[in-house]
Amino acid sequence: MLLYYFASAVKSIQFHVDDDIIDKLNYYYTTSIITVFAILVSAKQYVGFPIQCWVPATFTEPMEQYTENYCWVQNTYFLPLHDYIPHNYAERENRQIGYYQWVPFVLALEALLFYVPTIVWRLLNWQSGIHVQSLVQMACDSRLLDLDSRNKALQTIATNVEEALHVKHQVVRLLHQLIKLLFQFAKNCQNFHLYIVRRNENCLYFCILNLTSSFQMGGNRLKLLNLIICTRSSGAAVTFLYISVKILYTVNIVGQIFLLNTFLGNRSKWY
Repeated sequence: MLLYYFASAVKSIQFHVDDDIIDKLNYYYTTSIITVFAILVSAKQYVGFPIQCWVPATFTEPMEQYTENYCWVQNTYFLPLHDYIPHNYAERENRQIGYYQWVPFVLALEALLFYVPTIVWRLLNWQSGIHVQSLVQMACDSRLLDLDSRNKALQTIATNVEEALHVKHQVVRLLHQLIKLLFQFAKNCQNFHLYIVRRNENCLYFCILNLTSSFQMGGNRLKLLNLIICTRSSGAAVTFLYISVKILYTVNIVGQIFLLNTFLGNRSKWY
């Protein structure tokens, strides 16, 4: 049932105009392929016969079904066809394979992880004040217009971006004033120096020296806060988020290699 709803969610995924080929490969094609495999495996396990056991000919059908159900819920162990069956239970336990029952759920988790970066992008890109999807859609639609209408559409896009950044600048100026007051208060109360390196109408760049040990962590947090504010006010928030999402795609791919390696119980990190 869980995989059914998950498959329905994958079917509802649609391309967006602000997606590139990397986005589509990760959140659509890869997610769809893994979901198909998860459905096929789960159908085999929970609808058909997940395991077949050799039982004595004297077993009735209920006895055979009970034996196969017992074998399914217990961990099995790998044994070559021409190898002997070990009588030592400790040796059997060392060869146990306990992952096959969880394959559909692990595949569903992998599909979800491939979709997480695009969720991050769609949740956060509009918070910069620029709705990227709408602007890209307007730019794509302008290709079908005549020259004058196209120029007007592009001018509208540029105006929207400029107005969004202007509003952000007004808000950030107020936040900068608050940060300055906070640092001025801390400067009067604690023994450290605040050096203003550069200042312009958009950002206040600074560094802090001679911090006392009790305010070291707080100083780092304030510096990070100012860096985030400067990034958003200067219009680089969308670019920063775009690059971060691409890095997140890479981290997800590498992380899933180690995830599968751990899940399969393989000690080698290279295959």
